[in-house]
Amino acid sequence: MVKEAIRLFGSCTNVTVTKNLLHAVERAHSEYAVFLENKRKRELLEAEEKKKREQAEEAQRAKEKTKDALHEQLREQAKLEAVELQEQDAARELTSEASRKLTDALQGSEKTCKLGRCRRLC
Repeated sequence: MVKEAIRLFGSCTNVTVTKNLLHAVERAHSEYAVFLENKRKRELLEAEEKKKREQAEEAQRAKEKTKDALHEQLREQAKLEAVELQEQDAARELTSEASRKLTDALQGSEKTCKLGRCRRLC
């Protein structure tokens, strides 16, 4: 309304200041102040929402990192268990072979003793 009055009179120095014009200026100023306040609130809300999104994303990244670390630990544990099982199998085979050889040796010494060749063992 103020701009319209200035255009109508041609120059700001030619404008007659009336009560209606003063009220229009006050109203325009109040509306602009409300607009600025709303804009500031909107910006604060947007900043807060952005901060919450970033925090949620950071929490998600931390969760993924922890999950990946746990999966890696599980893979390492599985590898260690596989190696341990292989070692147990090898030990079992060695024990079995040693037991078989000992049994064969004892059976051989019993045969020798029965023939009378071994006097100490009998």
